[in-house]
Amino acid sequence: MIPDKFELGKAGTMRPVNKNALIKTERFAGSFRKHSLLECMPVTPKRLVFIVDDNIDYHNMFRSAFKEVGPQTQTAFFFSGQALLDHLNNPVNPLPDLILLDLLMPGMNGLETLSHIRQTPRLIKIPTIILTASQLESDVMQGYHAGANTLISKPTSFDELKHFIDVTCRYWLEIAQTPTNRRNTN
Repeated sequence: MIPDKFELGKAGTMRPVNKNALIKTERFAGSFRKHSLLECMPVTPKRLVFIVDDNIDYHNMFRSAFKEVGPQTQTAFFFSGQALLDHLNNPVNPLPDLILLDLLMPGMNGLETLSHIRQTPRLIKIPTIILTASQLESDVMQGYHAGANTLISKPTSFDELKHFIDVTCRYWLEIAQTPTNRRNTN
């Protein structure tokens, strides 16, 4: 029987909420101890990705694409740069491992939002990718000047979006060693 729900156990392990699932008996100091096989499995924490875009359709597309190609990630969505900054500047909120930021938004645009992020010591280390429909060289230059880690043209189809998420998450959350993504080298 494989349980549907898990809870966090000691030392970063997970165990099924149903205690009778996957039971293993182990001899310890002359007595027997029952424990879940899953208690021995390390928990791979979900990586947190923030998506900032004023378009609800993009939120829905990103949500669907992440479900298909990024199940190891947790996403949070913001409709404006100001909403993102309000969240980031609250010290009780967790910081993301990656921010995907729309360039053209009403109110505070992506460049202004990124400038605030890069001026805040607590936030400066967060990799931030600007997504844009703009093809203007000046937008690209301004994005890098503001501190973007990269600028990407917004995917125009769902398949392109899935590919973008797969490649981007693999690189920024698994391969690249950033201050928010340090692999244990021991």
